[in-house]
Amino acid sequence: MRPVRTGRIFGGLVSLGLLLPAIALATVSSPAEAVITGNVMSGTASPMWQTNGIVRSVLVAGNTIYAGGDFTAVRPPGTNVGSGQSVTRNRVAAFNATTGAVITTFNANANGRVSSMSMSPDGTRLYIAGSFTTVGGVTRNRVAAVNPTTGALITSFNANVGSTVNAVAASSSAVYIGGAFTRVGGVTKSYLASVNPTTGALNTGFNTVMGRRPDLICTPGGFGCNDTGVVTYNPTVTVIAVTPDSSTLLVGGNFIGTNGNNTGGMASLDPATGATRSWGANSVQPINTNCVGRVSDISIANGVGYVTGEGDPPGCYEGTYSARLSDGALNWNSSCLGASQAIAVLNGVLYKGSHEHDCAFNRGGSYSGYVGGTSRGTFIHRHLIGQDITDGSSVHWSPDTNGAGNQPVGPRALDAATLPSGTSVIVVGGDFTLVNDVRQQGLTRFVSGGDTATPAVPGRNINADKWVDTPIQVGMRLPITAQPTAAGTLTVQIPAVDDADTGVLTYRIYRDGGNTAIATLSVESFPWSRPVLRYNDTGLAAGSTHTYRVSASDGVRTSALSTAVSGTVSAGAPPAFITAYGNVNPDVWWRLDGGSPADDNTGNGHTGDFVGGVTPGQPGAVNGDAAVTLDGSTGYLTSSAQISEPNAFAEAAWFKTTSTTGGVIVAQSDRQTGPGGNTDRLITMDNNGGLVFAMKAGLSGPFGVGTINIRNQGPVFNDGQWHLVVGSYDGDGNAALYVDGWLQGTATGTPFDPTAKANGLANSYLRAGYADMTAVQLRFGINFYNNKWPLSHFFDGSLDEVTAFNHPLTQAQVSSMFAAGVGAGA
Repeated sequence: MRPVRTGRIFGGLVSLGLLLPAIALATVSSPAEAVITGNVMSGTASPMWQTNGIVRSVLVAGNTIYAGGDFTAVRPPGTNVGSGQSVTRNRVAAFNATTGAVITTFNANANGRVSSMSMSPDGTRLYIAGSFTTVGGVTRNRVAAVNPTTGALITSFNANVGSTVNAVAASSSAVYIGGAFTRVGGVTKSYLASVNPTTGALNTGFNTVMGRRPDLICTPGGFGCNDTGVVTYNPTVTVIAVTPDSSTLLVGGNFIGTNGNNTGGMASLDPATGATRSWGANSVQPINTNCVGRVSDISIANGVGYVTGEGDPPGCYEGTYSARLSDGALNWNSSCLGASQAIAVLNGVLYKGSHEHDCAFNRGGSYSGYVGGTSRGTFIHRHLIGQDITDGSSVHWSPDTNGAGNQPVGPRALDAATLPSGTSVIVVGGDFTLVNDVRQQGLTRFVSGGDTATPAVPGRNINADKWVDTPIQVGMRLPITAQPTAAGTLTVQIPAVDDADTGVLTYRIYRDGGNTAIATLSVESFPWSRPVLRYNDTGLAAGSTHTYRVSASDGVRTSALSTAVSGTVSAGAPPAFITAYGNVNPDVWWRLDGGSPADDNTGNGHTGDFVGGVTPGQPGAVNGDAAVTLDGSTGYLTSSAQISEPNAFAEAAWFKTTSTTGGVIVAQSDRQTGPGGNTDRLITMDNNGGLVFAMKAGLSGPFGVGTINIRNQGPVFNDGQWHLVVGSYDGDGNAALYVDGWLQGTATGTPFDPTAKANGLANSYLRAGYADMTAVQLRFGINFYNNKWPLSHFFDGSLDEVTAFNHPLTQAQVSSMFAAGVGAGA
């Protein structure tokens, strides 16, 4: 039910390659990934006239930008609807691509929505399609050809389509139209047709039968159902892409196949006959088969097809993929959630307009395998994204819009091209009213000449996007903290910030209002992936209080200083590590200084067996002690016998990894070894390096088993440094997650039942490094495609000081554990 635009063809692509800045990363180093760090597109918008309504299609041709949609007027940037500077333009308008100003000589004047546009290969005709019935006051039902310079109707073309047209695409020999229609030129022709580019007469030799999804018979008002109990699906075509020479035709929509081949809503067709050709990606990533969805856009560039989609039930395919044009063989697949509306290729980058909020099934690092909010009120949408066309990894381009109106989406249309002047431009249309938090309605553009954005101010939380009838919630907790740790030391921690067109940022720390930085640290970050920088400020007087402020710089622009945070140095050194841990009374404590079985330092006899690829004797978290390293495929630890933990409990471990495939750090299971069983009470790393603490609670729902879970979206900890993670539950529905002494978040009940309490495990085996998470999917949506999350349930890295408690831990106790670790060299 989202609007679509017609796919375009792009040529002359130049890969940007891998441009890794020669900059030392202090304290934090990100995992190496194939990421284009030298993005050439600006993350700040250039001046562009705006509209008074939704833009549903944009097209760049020569030095002209065309926009089509629901609007009836356009106005200069920086002006309001009622400013008196508006110019009437009904549903379609043209703008100078260099200046963004309206072209006053173009006025097509359609009386209804324009959903799609396509330029003829010779540039002499602009085809527009939608739900209009007149153009320039002359009857033209749903499809018309106009003069690209003036907008005047080209009267020789008259296809006369009986109902809404969603997509139009022109080649040298035909114009293809797709939509919800069943008649063209007065004769029966359903959903997809080919017409003569000069006259609009139906090409009768082109015939494709679109497969229809069976009606859904369901409980009225139930999940995925309407009030009648019968949901009907017509096989609508939503997007078409064709090469200029008519050698390749791709179509997408909510059909379930073509010509009797039920392979989903994506098809490659013979441009002359409409016969089905091979599209191998359908066997790997089908769209509109496992769940109700549709292809929303297609782009073709240099022998490759790029496809994106959206779905109705949460969990349907809404990512992007790349496939070989000749047979549809899949090159790469980026499986994300958040309906994608539009894609375009330029200079080695696939640009996407969407409201992406989760990419849980992707690899981590630059492949953006982050887990977003697990309920709609905790989503943080990313509306504009760039991906490297070679592998789908993310580039550092992330400007943002909002979504507005009755069905807010944000970007609904996108095009990209190199202008005759050599400047590259990305044009975005949609229902938004803000671009990078600046008022701009319906239309915006970005040009080449990157590194124009200013980094965000460090230390500021990021709210989730507002959802209907829910209060605004904090989505990312990103405070700068200053904790007393070792003798004479305050440990300052800084979650990385984002910059709309730069990846590696430099952070400068200022103490007590000084003008000279006491430390300079650098790290690469993305909006969804924020390493946490750590600086130990040593040599401070016992009992003294100090304030810290931090700036972030991309080398050209520097953020404002953060709000000052303070910390007070402890009066003396923290207790010895072993004493501090003993003071918090663990029930199980595997120090992991020797081989198997791991000794239980509590004296309670809960030893730990090594299973599979476990290497002891590795450098530990604290000086002079050892740790174990797990191989990420077979290695883990499990208690030699069951432990008995009441409903109130806590778990903790020091860990170190650079993995981008996730894994279980600590869990409890009713099975001592192997997969299966009842896995519960997990501290798990996402593919992206984020952490989640969860326990089963309440009833299962459409998305799987109910859980009380905490995940702080944004901060990642797969930086190759030692970190302390602690999960605590009070037995009464309240849980807390801490990393390196600071509170990541709390949760009361499940996302769907705030009164739910943990189900509990009377007796279980404590595990570290692996547990079967198949039945505990701590992410949003239904797993229609049986993807694995995280990519590995085995943790790939080092573990030390694994502990379990038969009571919850307080903030003070957690802080003492971290301080003792830092004091001992962690």
